[in-house]
Amino acid sequence: MPAQHPAFTKLKRESTPATDTFSLGSIFYTIMTGHWQYKSADPPEQEDRWDDETRVEALLSQGVYPDVRGVTGSTIMMDCWTKRYKRAEDILQIQMVKIRDRRERRESMTWSAVEGRVSD
Repeated sequence: MPAQHPAFTKLKRESTPATDTFSLGSIFYTIMTGHWQYKSADPPEQEDRWDDETRVEALLSQGVYPDVRGVTGSTIMMDCWTKRYKRAEDILQIQMVKIRDRRERRESMTWSAVEGRVSD
């Protein structure tokens, strides 16, 4: 189960927009790194599982998140964990705008290169 921010545990682990966006950040992290936050790629021993979950919740409650430098999608992960997004739809909308902007910049650069060759 993905680590959940302790502030959300009062919600009795029911799905809400806030828990969904936080969980998406955790899921993205797991997909990109191959393991859950603060865990190595090796699965913990069963007896250590509860201690480990308590440790992870303590770190998250202090606002201590995994180091995501160099991980693809790190900005999205941090924004999910720090409650920048209110709903999952917000993540999609912001990413669609970024994709459109990148595409427009790339097309603009391509046209600039073509125009430069024509005027040479």
